[in-house]
This record gives sequence, structure tokens and C-alpha cells, in this order.
Amino acid sequence: MFAPKERLILRLCDELHATANVSDELWTALAREWSPEQLVELVVLAGHYHAISFATNAFRLPLEPLGARFPPAEERPAGKLEKT
Repeated sequence: MFAPKERLILRLCDELHATANVSDELWTALAREWSPEQLVELVVLAGHYHAISFATNAFRLPLEPLGARFPPAEERPAGKLEKT
């Protein structure tokens, strides 16, 4: 199970991926945990990993054998952000 702050980061990544935006409700929750500078870093970092996923998928690079696997957001039951 992920800690509450980790679940917020996963929600941030899911929202950015799905909508390229962050809802007011999520932004308020994030701002309670992180400074404005840290929030900028989280959004930029999520974008960086999105770009990396574009490249690794487009180039058909093999998965790292020890890398964690997560089901897509649409396949996870609501509120269940456990590692698979």
C-alpha cells in the first residue's frame, strides 16, 4: 500500500496523463503537502517521465527486468493504488 503522500503523487500523474491538467481539488491537496517550488518540480518530473515513456515505447526498448509494473489507471479500482 502506498502512503497518503505517495497516493497524491500517483493521482497527480494520473490526472496529468489523462487531462494534461490538475483539478483544483487535487491541487489544494498537493499544496497542503508540498511547497510551490516542489509542486513545480513534481509537474515537470511527471512530464519528463511522460516524454521518456514516449521514447521508450516508440523505440520498442525492452522493459527493465526489475522495474515495478503498475496497471493503467483505468484498470485500477478506485482508491486502490497498490503495486503489482
